[in-house]
Amino acid sequence: MEWMECMKETERRIRELLGVIEKERGKERKVRGWWDRECREKRGVLREWRKELCEAKKREENERWERKVEVARNESQVWEIVNGERKRRKEINKGIEMKEWEDISKSCWGA
Repeated sequence: MEWMECMKETERRIRELLGVIEKERGKERKVRGWWDRECREKRGVLREWRKELCEAKKREENERWERKVEVARNESQVWEIVNGERKRRKEINKGIEMKEWEDISKSCWGA
């Protein structure tokens, strides 16, 4: 019986050591990659810069709207400005004829 207990204890210790070794290997893989602390710091700086840029552009857009509305003399002119901005959409490419679109779609689908 003593021999069995000794074997079980040895197996437990081996499993423990293997677990520790695997954890250490995982840490090494994480540290050795090219994405390191410097990259994370630069990403944070970039995100902050982009956030500030978007906020500044949003402020400028709002100021532009306010200037346009201040010029308007009555409510109907205000609504003309609002509706003009709503209708401003990008146009599709009208330089390509319908036949060309059909040929392109057929070639994409393999027909």
